[in-house]
Amino acid sequence: MPAGNRVLNGLRLDFKGLDFGGRDPLDIAAPQLDRIPQQLRTGYLFRSDKQLISSGQEERLDVIDNHLIEDGLLRFHGYEADMQAVYIASERIKDAYSMDAVHDLILVGNGGSVSTCHALYDALMKFSTGYGRLHILDTMDPDYISYLKGACSEDETVVLAVSKSGSTQGVLDAFSQFKSYNLAAVTAKDESRPLYKMLKSFTGGAADRVSLDHPPIGGRYSGRTPSGMLPLALLGLGLEDLEKIDAGACEAYEKIGPKVAAGNNPALFLAAVLYALEGEGKNTLFAPMYSHRFDGFAHLIVQLLHESSCKSGAGQTILAASAPESQHHTNQRLFGGKQDMAVLFFTLKAPDSTGLKAGDGVPLEKALLFEYEGTREEAGERGISHVTVEVKEMTAKTVGSLLAFSHYAFGVYPALVRDVNPVDQPQVERSKQITREKRKGYTK
Repeated sequence: MPAGNRVLNGLRLDFKGLDFGGRDPLDIAAPQLDRIPQQLRTGYLFRSDKQLISSGQEERLDVIDNHLIEDGLLRFHGYEADMQAVYIASERIKDAYSMDAVHDLILVGNGGSVSTCHALYDALMKFSTGYGRLHILDTMDPDYISYLKGACSEDETVVLAVSKSGSTQGVLDAFSQFKSYNLAAVTAKDESRPLYKMLKSFTGGAADRVSLDHPPIGGRYSGRTPSGMLPLALLGLGLEDLEKIDAGACEAYEKIGPKVAAGNNPALFLAAVLYALEGEGKNTLFAPMYSHRFDGFAHLIVQLLHESSCKSGAGQTILAASAPESQHHTNQRLFGGKQDMAVLFFTLKAPDSTGLKAGDGVPLEKALLFEYEGTREEAGERGISHVTVEVKEMTAKTVGSLLAFSHYAFGVYPALVRDVNPVDQPQVERSKQITREKRKGYTK
């Protein structure tokens, strides 16, 4: 099999830790890979789609035709972002509330509505000075809401709700608790939608000034839209960096999109590797991430893989964890437990060098590297399959590349090779229905 590295705009993928008994993962997945052009043609029904139809659940069907643009590209790939418009909107919102800067931003949403912003903020802004603080509010937990209201002053805080549908009950529940704060939204600007209606009732004539339309792109793929970028702009990320994120993502899309053959496509090659590993019984991926700058990406990657490809009884579980802390618990599972795991390491080649050293004189960035190398080498000694995704440095453009890579490597391609729909999530709907029924039946 082809061992070695694949490179993509500041990312390096090391596949030397794989052994499929002399077989090439591209050969193992060949029938699935050959089907992808057909899958991305209008009207294709996936195995998961057909199962919904056969079980009488057509109401949950979201065919890929609804998400395609010309040339067989998914809408998120061809989306033309306007970062200047996003930046101007952030200034307009601050002006509406007479704010020079946003000290705290409470981002209200669920899933993809918040996960991309979380990923980009942690990678670029969390550990730097000069930016506001991000608080993800993805729950109606009264304890957490009370904490946020105590920790974030009304005058220095923007509460931004993000919802494509504008009707997510949890978002409405949480957003309604901040009526007296500086409010904004990314949603359908339609008064028939509950979120926009709520925003208008709380802000009056300012609703149009403090909101942006959510484009018709599913949350987990919507990172380059206002849902992912407006929060960053409000927190102080400049127009130049917003445009670099977008440029990095668009350049990466051209190198990993569906028109690029798997042998030259790092994202599709990784998806083929994961598919081959699943065929060998490696149903769980352990993903230790050796920098806290990956913390937000951990959430996004888990969502992309689980929500996109875990359908029709197929798909892998991914356990993304902060490392080296994870070595103190999940290494025991990896090396001593059931041998159904493969490892997907994430490393940062050039963490910020502060000149800090350990007592024995070892620079701390080297100490962190040695922790990764120790786990990787033990995995090699034990014959445990492993891949490393190395990010050269956390610049805006490289982070954009990592975002685009994540969309395809953990979202689109793992679904396509398993013949399941990469853009729907039918199994999340039934629990929502039960929840709605319980709310309707509640009596004071």
